[in-house]
This record gives sequence, structure tokens and C-alpha cells, in this order.
Amino acid sequence: MTLCRDQRGCGYGSAAMSSRADIHLAQYNIAVLRHPMEHPDNRSFEDLLDETNRLAEASPGFVWRHGIDSREVDDTAYDDPHVLVNASVWESFEQLRDYAFRGWHRDVFKRRAEWFVSSAATMWWVPAGHVPSLHECVARLAFQHHHGPSPYAFGMNEKHRELVVRSTDPDDLTTSLTAELDGSPAATVALTIDASGVGHVDGLAACPDDAARWLADAAAVAAIGRGAVGLSLDGAPAGPIGRPYHWPPHPLLSHEVGS
Repeated sequence: MTLCRDQRGCGYGSAAMSSRADIHLAQYNIAVLRHPMEHPDNRSFEDLLDETNRLAEASPGFVWRHGIDSREVDDTAYDDPHVLVNASVWESFEQLRDYAFRGWHRDVFKRRAEWFVSSAATMWWVPAGHVPSLHECVARLAFQHHHGPSPYAFGMNEKHRELVVRSTDPDDLTTSLTAELDGSPAATVALTIDASGVGHVDGLAACPDDAARWLADAAAVAAIGRGAVGLSLDGAPAGPIGRPYHWPPHPLLSHEVGS
């Protein structure tokens, strides 16, 4: 239950218990408050936050979480001030599950209807050491909402092949993004940012359909991280990108982030 305003983290745990030490599991969830955060009915929720976050950071497998002051409503991801966000990284699915559905957090989770009217969540694999940006988190949840569960974004009770998108920067102008399935490269695209701030993604046509969707989405997030304001996919303009987290109307990016 971490509420955060920007990308600064709230601590790191030890790493090394995943069956694959080179990947970790990221999770992102949102919840919609019944009342504005300052409403008296939310006091009991606020009173639980410090202990909830402390126990998360002390749990086996914890790596990282978003957040500064847990009582601050996030105002950067969504326009609705009732929407609270939570993101963290864990060494393995099992360790995240053990924290979420046992002990203190389980008891708090059972009370969620007292404070929230709805919620949504997603998970995905990341390279060990990777810190997800808020754009990445919002994009993964929107991708799952629009395209359904997949190796790119999935729910707690689903089983998929292990997909990891890895990025490298061979030079100051280019980012290479590779989709790995179960440890083997499946497809690669290149992202370059031109002088006008447009991110050009090349190589999508050579990717399998699913990999093309995954890498187009990941490239849009990477382009935003490099300051791009527009996107081009295999030479076809795809429109503006960035806040307020709306992806352009393109077949490979056919979802509105945060909608």
C-alpha cells in the first residue's frame, strides 16, 4: 500500500532468492477511494500504512517500492485524486504472494471495501536491478486492460511464459529493446530520438504479432524516459506521447493509459 508522487524509491531489500537471479517481479496496482484522502473515514486506513510499508520492506524477497510519504495522494499518474497507486519489485512471485496474502497485509487487504470502491493490478518480469518508472507501471496495467492477460502483463492467479524486455544503449542516440521469452531472445527493435523529439521505432514488422505489440509499448515508455514527445513506428507517425499518459491511436498502441 504505497502511495507515491514520483520515481524516488523507499528502500531496497536483499536480492538472490529467485530461481533466475537475473530477473525480478514487478507489481503495480491502483485503488479508487470512496472519499477524498482527507475524509475522516480514511483515518483508519492511514493509521495502518506505516506498519504495512515497514513489514513489506522487511519481508523476504522485497527489493524496492515506490513512495515518499504514504499519506500523499498520487497526483502524477491519473487526473482523479481518488486514485491511489502502489508499485514494488520482488525477487519472486512466491515471495510477493506470501507477503500479500499472509499475516498483516492479508488482514488489511480483507478490509479494503471500507476505503475503496474498486481496484486493478498487474505484474510483469523485469531485469534484476531495473526500477520501473511510473509511466511503465501505468502502461503495463493499461496494456493488460486492453489486450487481456499475456506474458507482458498478467494477474496474480495466471501462469504465463517468462517475458523480459531488456534495453541496451549502444550509443547516445539509440536504444535497443529485446523481448526474451523463457531466457531466449524472441525479437528486437531499435529506438532513436531525433532532434525534434520524435522517437523512431524500427524493426517491428519483423517481429511476431505479440512481440511487436510488447515492444511497441515498451519502446513508447522508453521514448518518454528519453524525453520524446512523439512516436513513429516503422516509419508511420503514431502521434504524441507523454502526459496525461495517453498512448497514440495506433494499432500496436491501441489503449489509453489511465483511462
